[in-house]
Formats: sequence, structure tokens, C-alpha cells
Amino acid sequence: MNKILRYSFIALLAFICDFAFAGETTIDFTKLTVTTTDKEGYTLKSGDFTFAAVKNNGGTAPTQNSNSKDLRHYAKNTLTITGAKMTKIVFAMSDAGLKQWADITASEGKITIDKDAKTTTWENATGSTAITLTDGDENKYGTKADKKAGQFDISSVVITSDGQGGGETPTPPAEETKVENIAAFKA
Repeated sequence: MNKILRYSFIALLAFICDFAFAGETTIDFTKLTVTTTDKEGYTLKSGDFTFAAVKNNGGTAPTQNSNSKDLRHYAKNTLTITGAKMTKIVFAMSDAGLKQWADITASEGKITIDKDAKTTTWENATGSTAITLTDGDENKYGTKADKKAGQFDISSVVITSDGQGGGETPTPPAEETKVENIAAFKA
């Protein structure tokens, strides 16, 4: 009986440890700032994940909007995400992204569009440490029918990975130095 209990406990512990290493990382681009920009695109690093977007043959370079802080990708732009082994990425479309929402082509895995949830999801059961997405030419799912050019404008992502990546939390403002805080510290 003790042997069965020990094996059951070890199996349960192994299951918990395996589950603990898989995780979801949420990255809110509206709270971050692109680290590098040039006339061809941008790079943004959050934790161990890097987002690099380039213009390619498109007419407009990808950028971070200065007001809404969403990441904007235009027809033919590519977005490459690297980091921990990723199996799923859920992209939350920004308000601007909902207007001229284009199809996205992935270098591997599959893409699913959910207009009700306002998300674009990439999935790959075997996982990948690098995925490249290419923005389509046409506004296929957007609400502005008079706008023909496609865009992929995102405000945040939720990345399911092997747990080795981690996102970045914006640094909170420093606490003010007050007499009460100093007195409490000395006590």
C-alpha cells in the first residue's frame, strides 16, 4: 500500500512540476516602448521575447503609434517573434486594427481569426522559438469597408511557452521619500 501511495505521490509531483514550467506570458504593448526604430521598422524586447518588424516590400514601415501605443503593421510587413519555445500566441487587435484587419500568413503553424473575441491566434503544437508573420495586402475582416489596405495592429499578446521566456512588467514609479517612511524604516 505504501508503495502505491509513494508512486502516486511521485506521479502527481511530476505532473505538477511539468505544468508549472509551462506558462502564459501577457505583454501589453501599450505600456511599453519600442527599443529600436528606423525607416524600415522596429524592435521591441519584453523579458526574453523579442518582436522585430520590418517593412519588406510594403509602402509603410511598421511602427508603434505615438498616441495609442499599439503596434501597427501594414500590408507586406513582417513581424518576427523570438524567445522561449512558443506553442500559442493570442494577439489582441487594437481599436485601429479592427478597422483594417488583414489575413496573416505564418512561417509555420496555423492562424485563426476570431472576430467576436477580436483576436488573431497563432498555434503550433510542436512549438517554435521563432515565428514570422506576414501581413496581408487587403482589409479582409475590418469594419471600414471603404479602406482596402490590410493592417495588423495589436495592443497586446498572450504567449503560451515552455515557461522560459517571461514578459516584462513596467517599472512602477519610485516611492516618495517622506518623513513617516524614514521614521518607520529606522524603527
